[in-house]
Order: sequence, then structure tokens, then C-alpha cells
Amino acid sequence: MTNRTLRSPRQAHAITWPVRPLFAGLAAAAVAALALLVSIGIGWPVPASAVHDDGYFELDGNIPDGAAAGPDWGSVFDSNGNVSNLDNGLAAGFLMDDISPAGAVDHTVFTSGGTKNNQQPTDWDWGTQSVPAKDDLSNVYAFGTVDTNGHLIIYAGLERLAPNGDSHIDIEFNRQIISLDEEPPCANEPCGFLGLKTAGDILVAMDFTKGGDFGTLRVFQWDGSQYVIVAGGTMTGAGCDAADTICGLNNAGPSDDGGPWPNYDNHGNVVATLEKNAFTEIGIDLTGLLSATPCIGSFQAHTRTSQGNPEDLSTAELKDFAAPEPLPLCGIHWQKVDGQENLLAGATFQVCRTHDGNGADITDECQSVIDNQPPDGDPTGGKFDLTITTP
Repeated sequence: MTNRTLRSPRQAHAITWPVRPLFAGLAAAAVAALALLVSIGIGWPVPASAVHDDGYFELDGNIPDGAAAGPDWGSVFDSNGNVSNLDNGLAAGFLMDDISPAGAVDHTVFTSGGTKNNQQPTDWDWGTQSVPAKDDLSNVYAFGTVDTNGHLIIYAGLERLAPNGDSHIDIEFNRQIISLDEEPPCANEPCGFLGLKTAGDILVAMDFTKGGDFGTLRVFQWDGSQYVIVAGGTMTGAGCDAADTICGLNNAGPSDDGGPWPNYDNHGNVVATLEKNAFTEIGIDLTGLLSATPCIGSFQAHTRTSQGNPEDLSTAELKDFAAPEPLPLCGIHWQKVDGQENLLAGATFQVCRTHDGNGADITDECQSVIDNQPPDGDPTGGKFDLTITTP
């Protein structure tokens, strides 16, 4: 059995402005060799929202785009895992992981003993090893959108080679752009990770029972030193929680359409259909759950050798991973720099919200923002005009 060819990482789909409520419309030309730089951070009041049957994405336990409103994985990505249609979403990303079927080796595996979720990525080592089929990821994907209440909603899906046995998979959403220190395979092991976890990062942990049935989903948030479970962030069994802020589903089987990209069975053969429980998808209203909107810049996925203590992320070792990719889902900040990208301290901007999140014209809501000072409160989503006032 030969190894699956490991593809080079791809950039997640870029954001454009104006878009729906989370992001401000931004139009600014370079003036006197000055550039406008965009970065990240959000927070606002939290009305009620829903994740399931919301019309923003099909959360139905399968991959093809059906008759229900909103896109599904099969319409968002093409056969190579590139974004083909965001359908009013904000960003999407696809992780094609290496696999190690039938005794072959996987080139993206945690190699140091004791690798845990609660460590920083810079403490992790990776290289080439074999992975048990039940812990071997193949494809992982994510999609972010915002509803009419301005809530950031994250959807994610994953495929694994063998949906059997006690197993754990988690998907991590980081503020920083986490990456590998070189392209796989690692030329001189051990290789490492670049980037750090930041307070507010999100980890969605899923435990599966023997037979691959959906067991329990837990949402954790990084507090600066470890992941702590989020209040109200636990759901047991497939379906949605009572508040409809968390949903998780497996495919029903026995043989479901695996989408336009290659799928794999537990022998490493390319297949077009997925057996029961080989596919899992989740949806989480992050704003509703956290009462604030986290900043997300990249995502990655991991498996563990066992569930361990499900609420203590230091009890079981990480095994396989799908290498991190960008997932640009944040608000905006701006800075003024010269032609050499040196920050011009004290630059002043006027930011005016001119349209609401549905594109309707409103009375301008303006605020003055001064560079190098603490951030102002983030405004409600909509379309904005930005004016450089000084210098």
C-alpha cells in the first residue's frame, strides 16, 4: 500500500467587503504612499439566534447540497478542496490530511510522547509515523457565516478512515495563523509548529463511542494558560441542544455521497461514498454561546489515542493532526503606515456606519479612532466608510 500524496497547504478563501453583518464595508485608496492594513477583533450585544435549519448552511448529516436553503459542503468546495462558492458566507477552508492505511505511514503525526491539547503549538513535535485507522483523519473543512443578528456561526465537517472504537477528535480555532515550520514530510525530525494560542481561542472536542456513534460534544475556550469548558457548551448525543446553539451529526449510511473530492476507506482506497459514521458535521453559534464573538484566523484538527478524561485535556495524548490553514473570520482594525510599512503613530480616522447588516441605508453613525490607542468598542455589523483625518 502506498501513501496518499500529501498536498501543499492552500490559503482559505479570502474575505471581501462589503459583506453581511460581521464585517464592515471598507473602501480606502492609498494616499501619499500610505497603506491601510486590516486585522482583527469583535464584540457586541447578543440577541437569540439558531444554528439548525437557519437557511445559512445545510446541517443535515451529509455532504451534497440538497433542496434546503443554504449551501452544503459539496457546493462550497470543488474536487481539489478549493472554495468554489461561499454563497454569502464569510470564509471557508479545507484540510486534506495525509493518511496511513494498511501499515503505511502518515507524514503529519504528533511524534513526541505526552503531546496534549493544553500545550502551546510551539511545544508540539511532528513527523512521520503510522496512525490507527480509528484515529486517522482524511478530510476536514470549516465554513463561517453571520446571521441577521450579527452572530458568528461556525460549521465544520470531518472524515476519518474507520468509524469504530472509542475515539476523540477535536477542531481548534485560533486567533493567530498557526502553521507548520516546513512543508511535509519533515526532512529532519522532529519538526515543529509556528504560532501561539491566544486567550479566547476555541476548541471543539468530540468523543465517539464504539461503533462510531456521536457521543458528546464539548466547547472549550483558552484562558491564557489552558482550555476550560464553556458554560452551556456541552451536548450529549447527535442532534442539537435545547437552545439550538450547538449541533452535531454523523452520516446515516450505509453508503453516502462523499462529495466531489477523494474519500478513503480504511484500506486507503479512493472511494466515492462514506460508510455510516465516517462523516461528522457540527454547527455552533459562537456569539450566542459565548455572549461575545471570538477572533478566528486559522483552524486545525487533531485526534487523541483515547477519550481520556473528557473535561481534562491533559489526560490523553494527541496522535494525528490535519495541518492548520487560515480561516479569516474576524472584525476589522486599521493602522496607517508609510511606504516601508512603518506605523505612523497618532493617525486619526473617522469611521461611519452607513448601512445596516441587511444593506439598508441608515443615518450615519460615526466615531473617531486614533491609532496606537486602546481599541474602541466594536460597532454593530454593517457597511462602513473610513476617512483618514490626520495626519
